[in-house]
Amino acid sequence: MRPVLLEMTAFGSYARETSIDFRRFDHNLYLITGDTGAGKTTIFDGIMMALYGEASGEGDKKFRTFEMMHCDYADRSEDTVVKLTFAHMGKTHTVERTLHFQKSRDTGEYEKAQQKAVFWEEGKDPIKNPRAVTGRIEELLGMDARQFRKIVMLAQGEFKKFLDADSDEKNVILGDLFDNSAYVYYQELFDKARDKLETRRRQEGAGKIAKAMEEFLWPLDMSQEERETYTAGHSGLEEALEGLIRKDAETRQRLEDRIKTLQSRENTLREQLGSAREQNKKLEVLAQKERELEALWEKKQEMEQLKEETDRADRAFYRVKPKEQLFLHAKKVYDDALAKTRGLQESFQQFKEERQAKEEAFDRRRREDEPVIRDLEIRIANMEQAIPLYGDLQQKLAQQQEESKKAEEAEKMGQKAQEEKARAEEALGVLDGNIKALEGIEAETVSLKAALDQACRDLDRLTGQNGVKARMEQIHHQQEQLLEEQEKLRALVKEAGELEYAYHRLYQAFIEGQAGLLAKGLEQQLKENEEAVCPVCQRVLYRHQRQALARVKQEIPKQKDVDRAKEVFEKKDKDREGQANRLAVAETTLKGMRASALECLREMGQECPDWETVSGGFLDKVICDYETRKLEAKKNYDTAACKSRDLAGFKEEKAKRLEELQACEEAVRKNRESWQEHTVKSSALKAAVRELRKTLPYPDSKTAESRKMEWVAKRDALAQTMGEARQAFQEADRRCQVTAGALEGSLEKLPGYEEEMDKKKGLLLQEAREQGFESLEEVHGALCPPGAEKQDMGQWIGTRKEELGRYKNNLENTRNRVRDLKEATKDLSKADITQMEDDIKKLEQERETVQGELDRSRSIHDNHKKTWGHVREANAMLKTTEAAWRRLEDLADLAAGTRNAAGGRLSFDRYVMGYLFREVLEMANRRLDIMSGGRYELIHERNVKRDNAKAGLEISVLDMTTGKRRPASSLSGGESFFASLSLALGLSDVVQNHAGGRQLDALFIDEGFGSLDDDVLDRALWVLNGLTKGKRLVGIISHVSRLEESIPQQLRVRNSGKGSWIEDHASWREDEY
Repeated sequence: MRPVLLEMTAFGSYARETSIDFRRFDHNLYLITGDTGAGKTTIFDGIMMALYGEASGEGDKKFRTFEMMHCDYADRSEDTVVKLTFAHMGKTHTVERTLHFQKSRDTGEYEKAQQKAVFWEEGKDPIKNPRAVTGRIEELLGMDARQFRKIVMLAQGEFKKFLDADSDEKNVILGDLFDNSAYVYYQELFDKARDKLETRRRQEGAGKIAKAMEEFLWPLDMSQEERETYTAGHSGLEEALEGLIRKDAETRQRLEDRIKTLQSRENTLREQLGSAREQNKKLEVLAQKERELEALWEKKQEMEQLKEETDRADRAFYRVKPKEQLFLHAKKVYDDALAKTRGLQESFQQFKEERQAKEEAFDRRRREDEPVIRDLEIRIANMEQAIPLYGDLQQKLAQQQEESKKAEEAEKMGQKAQEEKARAEEALGVLDGNIKALEGIEAETVSLKAALDQACRDLDRLTGQNGVKARMEQIHHQQEQLLEEQEKLRALVKEAGELEYAYHRLYQAFIEGQAGLLAKGLEQQLKENEEAVCPVCQRVLYRHQRQALARVKQEIPKQKDVDRAKEVFEKKDKDREGQANRLAVAETTLKGMRASALECLREMGQECPDWETVSGGFLDKVICDYETRKLEAKKNYDTAACKSRDLAGFKEEKAKRLEELQACEEAVRKNRESWQEHTVKSSALKAAVRELRKTLPYPDSKTAESRKMEWVAKRDALAQTMGEARQAFQEADRRCQVTAGALEGSLEKLPGYEEEMDKKKGLLLQEAREQGFESLEEVHGALCPPGAEKQDMGQWIGTRKEELGRYKNNLENTRNRVRDLKEATKDLSKADITQMEDDIKKLEQERETVQGELDRSRSIHDNHKKTWGHVREANAMLKTTEAAWRRLEDLADLAAGTRNAAGGRLSFDRYVMGYLFREVLEMANRRLDIMSGGRYELIHERNVKRDNAKAGLEISVLDMTTGKRRPASSLSGGESFFASLSLALGLSDVVQNHAGGRQLDALFIDEGFGSLDDDVLDRALWVLNGLTKGKRLVGIISHVSRLEESIPQQLRVRNSGKGSWIEDHASWREDEY
């Protein structure tokens, strides 16, 4: 990111619109100077506010918001505007943020401001939401506001914080700049895995044991001392529970045996009690049955009387009553038919009178309306014949108007064609003059085109793809390659010489070593004997010559090392020889290319004595001359070609004008004929319209149609009235006929119904006598016995028959039962069962008591067994996860750096950041070495003094004058400043190196130079000047006079009681107020 233009209005101390064009800084290093409080830092605030909506200082984010940056010298009605145009990655973008205060309608005071933002990105649609703009800026620049302050905008006192920060604070800053999320993720991953396993062990292990023991049922006979063995943390809990389960099983078996014994005794007593009860029951049943038999004999007479009543009711209900119902049905049919006949007689007389009245009304309506309807239909028919003639009238009127219109148009078109004919004749005269003036230009154009083609070919021989200039560039490129090849040859010669020297030294050492070994053998022989013979030269040596023998060196090269050194030397010498041959070929090729280029120039008629003259600017002059010739030839040809095109155009235009003239003459003739034709037709149609109007009764079709509709409506109304009268008469006649038919049928059926009724009555009386009844009154009496008044007779008869049947069955069954029981209880007496029941009850109580003890024993046994299972399962789980939990605990503590260790606690992410930190210090020391005059070097301290302190990113300072390290906090104010500046610049360099394409083409430094002496200040400026190589723009805020003398490019900020301005940029001055 490189700022191009900053514009501020009502921002900070700048009340009026102020713009700063950074393109004016040619040398990339500039100074912002001015009095304290003049508004120097506000320029950096403006850049930060435009990009991120925040001020430049880290602490300002909480105190200097965008709303607070509104200029106090400007009214709240004026918007605060900050606009920055900047270049990034080869494109130019603009971002603008605006602060607008709205006035309250109620109080008239300005309320909270509304912030707006727009980002114009080259090649894309603008973004208009403040948050979206900030997000896009962060994405584009690859850093957020905090990172921008750490890397690009070094505010007052901010970059010293990194020097003074401890390991933890430095880790936060580095992690923010270099994204340590992956390493923190693994730290947290280990923590979560350990915590998860620990929770599982706690829940499924110790927690499960404790929960199981909470539900443990304590035996009542267990002492307090024994209970201590059964606590959740006791090591022998599982074995103790196993022993307790075995004891529970023994107790349960003893109780089960006791219950079996009691149950056997109780069963025997119950069998005896059952036999006694069965005997007593038989005797009691016998007595009961005898009493029942006596009661049945007492009811015998009553039952016989009930049987007689039931039989009479049965005959009357099932024999006589059906015949009576048939008679009553026949009587009802006769009575209904008689009543219907009388009703039809009355209706027929009424319908007959109504028919006569309707017939008289219809005849009267027909006599009155039929003549009127016939007259109306005649009128309607005549009008329907006349109405279509109105359409013919309108059609003829329209045709007459159309013909008149066409005649007028033909007359106008004829006049227009006459005018166009005159204009065409005039244009032909002008074209003939122009064509005559350009005679001979076509031949001249051909000649000039040939001259231009020749000039282009000549220039192409000089500047074309295979031209002299291209050959010159190839020759220059070949010369550069030749120099590189020569340099390679020199390097190979040097390397080959060094390898040859090394080989000879190694070979010499090998020979000397072999001689030493030989001498050592001879010396051993001389120690043992007075003389020895040299195996190489056969010379005899004596003991006093031992001192003259060669000595064995400590290290003797091996034969394979000597051979390898020789092989390396010979290979390198072969490379040198090949490079020399390639260099010779390249020099020959270069000479040929030069000769070819010179020959081409001579063929074009150019005098070029040697290559130095051609390569010294001669060719550019020749190319310039030929380009001038080409331009002149092209200019002459273009002029002639333009005139030729004009001549062709004039000829083409003349042909068109001739065609137009002929067309105009033809149009004049046709329009005259058309006018005559349409005028005749219009006159004929006018006469036809007059004749047709005389035959029509009304002036127009609308009136005629209206009169016709009135007649139709009147006719339809009369026809409808007459139709309604006819329909009423027809309906009355139909009803009269239908009623007469029904009356006739009813009179025919009535005698048959009467005869059927008399027949049914005779059958009824005959059946009553056959069933023993003298009259129908006796039948009705039999059907109403006492007590049956409100009951259904069939149900009453059935109930009495069932009652008589039950009595008969009970009497017979009871008599037989008494006889059987007397036989079964012969010689038996009633037994006493009270004592037997008491004995059984005692046994039941004892068995229930033992059963309760057994149930409790089983429950306790199941509880103990379940508890033992949970404890065993939990212990097994704890054993299987013990090793994994230990490993995870060690890994988590190691990654998080939470364990005390010699040199302090070092987490995984701080360990990784340490590598980047060393790279930062390496870059920082390059600047610090210059600014401190070689005195100081920043050292990466991995360890701290306290074992429980966080380590890994500490800094100490190596003082070269003493050779000792000391804390960074011991530096003086000026030393601390240039150490912090070096560290900040190193941090910026490393971030850019690791940014993956992120460009940092600007650096802003705010204050801090006042504590430096002149010598250190010069070295600091030398370092900052070095940063501007390339495209990086470096801005410094300071009011140190030494900087004003050393940095020629300056922005001087001034301030008055009405606001700040840039002295050499402002469009207004203090005197304007």
